[in-house]
Amino acid sequence: MRQPRLESLDIVRGAGVMGVIFLHTTLYHYANLLSIDFSNPPAIVTAIGFLLMWAGLFAMVSGIAHAVRTVERLDSGLAPGHVVRWSLVSAFVMLVTSYVYFLFLGPALLDRVAGNHDYSMLAGLITTGKLVVPSIQRLLYVDSLTMIAFGIALTVPIAVAVISRTSIERRGRAVAILAALGSAVVLASWVRIDLYPIVERAIAERDFGTALPLVYLANKNNPILPFWGFTLIGAALGVSIARPDGWKRTWRWALGFGVAWLVAGVIGYVTLPDTMLERSVDPMWFFIMVVQVGLFTLLVLLAMRLRDRRPAEKPMGPIARVIRRFGVAGLSVFLIETPISALIARGLTAVAPGWNDTMPAALLFGAVYLAAWAGVLALWERSDYRFSAERLLVRAMGALGKPSTKAEPLEASGGE
Repeated sequence: MRQPRLESLDIVRGAGVMGVIFLHTTLYHYANLLSIDFSNPPAIVTAIGFLLMWAGLFAMVSGIAHAVRTVERLDSGLAPGHVVRWSLVSAFVMLVTSYVYFLFLGPALLDRVAGNHDYSMLAGLITTGKLVVPSIQRLLYVDSLTMIAFGIALTVPIAVAVISRTSIERRGRAVAILAALGSAVVLASWVRIDLYPIVERAIAERDFGTALPLVYLANKNNPILPFWGFTLIGAALGVSIARPDGWKRTWRWALGFGVAWLVAGVIGYVTLPDTMLERSVDPMWFFIMVVQVGLFTLLVLLAMRLRDRRPAEKPMGPIARVIRRFGVAGLSVFLIETPISALIARGLTAVAPGWNDTMPAALLFGAVYLAAWAGVLALWERSDYRFSAERLLVRAMGALGKPSTKAEPLEASGGE
């Protein structure tokens, strides 16, 4: 039986996409960003530092969405091999998209030590007037789309194996296995504290035989450790919610699960030196990830309670509709928001030099830019997001053997 699309996932994903777009636009167009004293930063910079950490949420939502569809397909009689093959197709298409995005369209990497920006090719051309060749750091960067692709490829085969070996009545065992595996991966990510210096040294010495495998496992940004764990925990939530009487069963275990992780993370966070803004791979980083496991689990539960459990006759409010649009077609915005904001910023600089010298001005720019995208998506929705990246990705997956139906036209946005 086909599971209805979980509107809560669109809402949560949309909130994350909106946050990323607003903060990217604010941060990368603040002229004095590299002169900030990160040892004693303004409160707004600390807040932005926290709000930039959305990767685990996207990984968890991806795990939920893929697990729900995996349960549906297996229970409909589809062979496990087909389900795994389709998930690998999804992962491959997402991986290709991630590299096209980050090399050509993505945001700048900030080098606070050297005091410069490492631009993607198109954003660099717009901002500096020069065509830049991607740096080694950019080539080896693991962005959020790459992280999601690896999460899909590693999680769905395991989910298929444990689900196909349990009856519908005994799916709690599959949920427990996936949650335990996800927890183990997050806890095992402590080893990244020791592995990351090896990654840095290998990249500096051009030792790519060492760097390439470790960059995906323990790189500074969005590596398998710990983000695969977020995807597995999301898969546990997805399998749980897809069971008969799924909401009640999920609420019983996931609430305590989320609270336990959140409390453990907060205890670790408040007892360690505050190195959050340094983005160091250290114990503080580890406990921030622990906090996020709990926080994102509880956030997903809250969204499900407010959206998926509401009476069918109760319409979605205007704010929820705005957020949901970013969840449904947010990938399209995500892919092109950096070069478009760079074009706008260059135009503003031409007519009003110094417009972005203050943080309030940069924040206003980010807010207006986000509001403009909200208007674009409201208009685009009327044509069912024709020519969107989501639709193009579904076609690409279909060409590689993964079927799609009109009922799930935007599955690449996370609905699987």
